[in-house]
Amino acid sequence: MRTCLVNVTLGGGKHRGGGGRGGREQKALQKEREITVLWEKTESLSGQLVTVHNHSHFEENGLSHDHLAQENITLTELIKQLEDKLKLSKIEIKNITRQNSELHALITEYKVTPSEEKDKDGTSSCENSEAKCTDTKGKLLGQVATLTSEVSRLESECSSLQVQLDCERDKYNKLLGESLAHEKLSEDVITEPKGETTGLGGTEL
Repeated sequence: MRTCLVNVTLGGGKHRGGGGRGGREQKALQKEREITVLWEKTESLSGQLVTVHNHSHFEENGLSHDHLAQENITLTELIKQLEDKLKLSKIEIKNITRQNSELHALITEYKVTPSEEKDKDGTSSCENSEAKCTDTKGKLLGQVATLTSEVSRLESECSSLQVQLDCERDKYNKLLGESLAHEKLSEDVITEPKGETTGLGGTEL
């Protein structure tokens, strides 16, 4: 009986021992698979991190393709505008230069001294110029005289209106005084005491 119990116990112990090794192997394999998955995730995350870092670097330095393309378009438009302005400036410079040359030609043509040229009436260009200035001055003085006369006329009208206004005020004040006097007289008549008449035609007080 004792031997059978020992055999059963040993057999059971051997069975439990075999099951323990199998469980440890399963756990080891599971850990290896978990480690493999973690490595794959780590590599994926590393790749994503590199991509994000590169994209961030491009954006910070203005090196992204879209940004460069837009910048190129903007610069192209700006260059075109500057070229157009430059063309217009050159045309304007050309026109101004031509006008300047024409003015110099006119100055050279009309720049004379009294001893160099005489008009048909024997007066010099300077004398004629002085006569023109005198004529212009006379016209200006005439305009000033006209304006002065207009101012005098307006002042006279204002004085006349002021006289009429004063006259109307006097009439108003006179009528107002007469009206007040008439009202006072009417009040005196109303408040005068009445007496009794006697046979002699007098009034008994």
